Amino acid sequence: MEDKAAMLPLPAKPFEIGRTEKLVANKYGKVRYAGNIYSASPQVAGKEIYIKLGAHRVEILNEQYQSIVTHKRLYGQGQEIMDWLPYLSTLAKRPNALKYTGFYHELPDPWQEYLAGLDYDEKRKSLHLLLRMITESDMDTATICLLETLDSGKADADSILLSYRRLTEPSFNDFLPIISAGINSPAIYTPDLTCYDVFLKAGEHR
Repeated sequence: MEDKAAMLPLPAKPFEIGRTEKLVANKYGKVRYAGNIYSASPQVAGKEIYIKLGAHRVEILNEQYQSIVTHKRLYGQGQEIMDWLPYLSTLAKRPNALKYTGFYHELPDPWQEYLAGLDYDEKRKSLHLLLRMITESDMDTATICLLETLDSGKADADSILLSYRRLTEPSFNDFLPIISAGINSPAIYTPDLTCYDVFLKAGEHR
């Protein structure tokens, strides 16, 4: 106990072991290192960036050494890791620019085809929804929801959101019959007034 009391406190911040290297992002805002590809952001496409390498993670930094994104480190060759958030955050603000960006061709085919057929407002709404879904889950889940919605014959952001909530929120399935009934349907809610009988009987005894 005396030895422990005499020890110096541990540093407030952990000591970082690794190295930082300068690279140039490609036209898609990605960088290649040691035979593997890491996503960064469309905003740094063609620009110099820094890759901070640790044993288990890789952090991408801009020219001002500000963090863009962090990935797990890939070992081996020919692998790619993608963080969609920086890309969708940029595109959701400019929906009409989507088809002119290299990133558009990085999206899964179902999303490319779906977005190509939308007008401005629905495209903006769908991009914000896609951003939400990958923030809360991942691109694979978002694509499953899109395909499921298209198979049902519907193709709008609200319907995709309904599929997403049904898939990711088990308790939400309890509300589907109510939603499907329609807002003007008597099947939505049938009031139970028996509780008022209790109050009325209680009043008779006063």
